[in-house]
Amino acid sequence: MRRSAVRLLSRSQLHLEGAKGAKGPRRPGPSKESLAAVQAMLAKPTWSITSLLPPSHPRSTAAPLSSPDVEITPAKLEHLLRLSALPMPKDKDEEARLIRDLIDQLYFVGKVREVDVTGVEPLVAIRDENSEKAVTLEDIEEAEKKLKEMGPMGDEEWDPLREAKGTVGRYFVVEGEMGEGSGEEETKTTDDEGYKQ
Repeated sequence: MRRSAVRLLSRSQLHLEGAKGAKGPRRPGPSKESLAAVQAMLAKPTWSITSLLPPSHPRSTAAPLSSPDVEITPAKLEHLLRLSALPMPKDKDEEARLIRDLIDQLYFVGKVREVDVTGVEPLVAIRDENSEKAVTLEDIEEAEKKLKEMGPMGDEEWDPLREAKGTVGRYFVVEGEMGEGSGEEETKTTDDEGYKQ
């Protein structure tokens, strides 16, 4: 039972019983008939969160699936794992568990998609958009003006070649070995954007 319904029910019962210590003037409360109707409605749940659990879950009240909406094969699982840069299963048991988990998750997504959202404005983001200030063209122009005043690298002059141990013109020099174990010292030049010359 929802907390709000429990509060309503308990307040209504206190009101009907004439609870002592009530603050302020008495307000008319629900009739005994409407209170009985609410109690009857809340006595038996019409929906349970366990209906969202996949049929494979032991506490699920959902009807067993004859066949899943989307069949997840080991090849499809491997493809999805590669796309998401996740490690491959170590053995067949882990592969079977991953497939079962994915089917269960897809079952939940299907249940969420069944919800009728006609007339509901879609969310742009999960945050309080009412308290945020709208960005105007003037705000953007002022920010750009400040950036131009600071220069391309901020408010300080920055010279990457100043920190280099060795330079040749506008390039810095990187000394190191060429190849594995060749022992030959060779000087390579790299421009200030990091490209080898």
